[in-house]
Amino acid sequence: MRRLIIILSLLLCPLCSVCYAQSNRDARVAYVLKNLGVNSATQKKLQPLLTSYLSEKKAASDEYNALKAKLKANIKSETLTNDQASRLLSLRWAAEAKETAVKKKYTEKFETVLSAKKTYKCFSLLNDKKSKVQGKSKATDDDDDDD
Repeated sequence: MRRLIIILSLLLCPLCSVCYAQSNRDARVAYVLKNLGVNSATQKKLQPLLTSYLSEKKAASDEYNALKAKLKANIKSETLTNDQASRLLSLRWAAEAKETAVKKKYTEKFETVLSAKKTYKCFSLLNDKKSKVQGKSKATDDDDDDD
């Protein structure tokens, strides 16, 4: 019985992180829609764009984030090898370039629904800290903008 519980826990763990990531993304989308100041018709058009933007932006840095997570202990203890550091740096610059491309692509898409002024505000809201999106005080800020 104990083994069954352990096995089920291990199998369900990845599902919990996927649900958590989706809820973070959904919370950010709701936050932007609430604070953008647009009518409900515009919100309905914008919601799928925001969701796909956040997914593509996160996917742009998945390879870098995976390697960084794998090397977390080495980073923390400052025992990275030169090869590991070089690989991290090259993946970081590639991720940032991909993110910039995604942002440019979605600037055009957002401007089919929003004015340039609202598009600018939309990106500002999308970049707000997780604590602000969740309505927490700064003292409990545990933000990582990879949502």
